[in-house]
Amino acid sequence: MSQMAAPPPPTKNRLPVYDTLRGVAILGILLANIAAFGGPVGKDLVGLSVPMTPTEQWVDAGIIAFVTGKFRSMLAILFGVGMAMQYQKIVSSGGKWPGIYFRRTGWLAVIGLVHGVFFWFGDILLMYSVTALIACLFLQVARPTLSLIVKVAGIIALSLGLMIGLGMPLLSDSMAPPWNIQREIEVFATGTYLEQLQFRSLAFAMMVASMTMMLLWLVPLFLLGALWCEAGILRKPSAHPKVVRTSLWVAFGVGLPIGLSSFYFASIGSSSALSMMAELVLGPLMAPGYLVVVALMVEKRVFPRALAWLAQVGRVALTTYLGQTLICTAIFYSWGFGQFGELTYDQMMGVVAGVWLVNLIFAQVWLKYFDFGPVEWGWRSLTLKRVLPIRKRPEPELAPPPLI
Repeated sequence: MSQMAAPPPPTKNRLPVYDTLRGVAILGILLANIAAFGGPVGKDLVGLSVPMTPTEQWVDAGIIAFVTGKFRSMLAILFGVGMAMQYQKIVSSGGKWPGIYFRRTGWLAVIGLVHGVFFWFGDILLMYSVTALIACLFLQVARPTLSLIVKVAGIIALSLGLMIGLGMPLLSDSMAPPWNIQREIEVFATGTYLEQLQFRSLAFAMMVASMTMMLLWLVPLFLLGALWCEAGILRKPSAHPKVVRTSLWVAFGVGLPIGLSSFYFASIGSSSALSMMAELVLGPLMAPGYLVVVALMVEKRVFPRALAWLAQVGRVALTTYLGQTLICTAIFYSWGFGQFGELTYDQMMGVVAGVWLVNLIFAQVWLKYFDFGPVEWGWRSLTLKRVLPIRKRPEPELAPPPLI
């Protein structure tokens, strides 16, 4: 295999739209994760009904309609975009695919494994890394065939998700595996780190066990991202009106009306009835529409200052994601403020706003002095087997123009 050329400086040749989209996805994922950071995970892992107040039912309904599954699916598509960019870079430099991409993704899987076992069970990095290792093998397939694979696999995944989503509300709590919610609250609110490690390991093992099934949804999303990257759809969405119209119609004409029915279920005290449907069906249907909306905003320069701040978060997306875990576990676990199980769902939204503010400020300040986020720097250095410079390099001075 031929050697890859030295990578260009990280601030060069970047596409702000992708940074912005990553920033939106990473911040949005915290909305989906906050309940599992701050309270028992029975509802998410084994289908137990966790009691909620009427206000919490309405907050949960909003999360299901607008958040659940959407930002994780956005991130899956963006992983596919990144995969395609790595493919183009490696192949154009004379390298053999997947080549170094395997090592890059393998190190990300290690980061995810450490994150999931030692910090928080809800890690998605390991699952997305395994998906990438599978999806990358399809990139040498002829594009018409690859497009057909994405369509067929997507239809199968959505059909299966529809069946699972419709069937979940019919299952009673007694059919779920045993899970001691009160014990979980005690462990994370007042227990030792070792007790938490034991409990978290069980939860993470259950997450990993679901990985095989989730590949059915994730692989098509990754490959869709790769196709969109090669077509330049998110770089200049106005040049692809048919894709834009279809994505928006599916997201907001089909997916959103179904998602809004969660408010009906909230009115009858069962706001979580659509949660599995939202994760497996509405998320993949609506995520392309979300991406297109943000990409159009970037292209049309709508709220440019706000989008620029989000782009900075996207440049340190991995650091931001792991930083959210550190902040939230410090707030909720016993080694920090021990608020696990103490805050209501709507109060957790205040925590989300505070963490977002920290994420935004950190990205702005850090990138004034450094080219990479700290975790991104370590990941790249491990991938390339050498220690990369991290401090921001000054722009070269331009020679003065001639006088005549």
